[in-house]
Amino acid sequence: MKHTVLIIDDESNNRKLMATIVRRHTDYHIVMASNGHAVLDSFKNPDSMDIPDIILLDVMMPQMSGFELARIL
Repeated sequence: MKHTVLIIDDESNNRKLMATIVRRHTDYHIVMASNGHAVLDSFKNPDSMDIPDIILLDVMMPQMSGFELARIL
């Protein structure tokens, strides 16, 4: 079973860069989200996302900071 990395960042270029780096060095499955609300919504529906093995989380995002999301998770 492949490990899963969840990349959360409001900037598309940052998500793409992190995904490129992870893909270059691992064969992990990558899931991306643009904000904390999307992540929380997907976790409420157990069929939509497996629990990731690691989360790469931007701390400075609008609406919900990465610190707030980490506290909730």
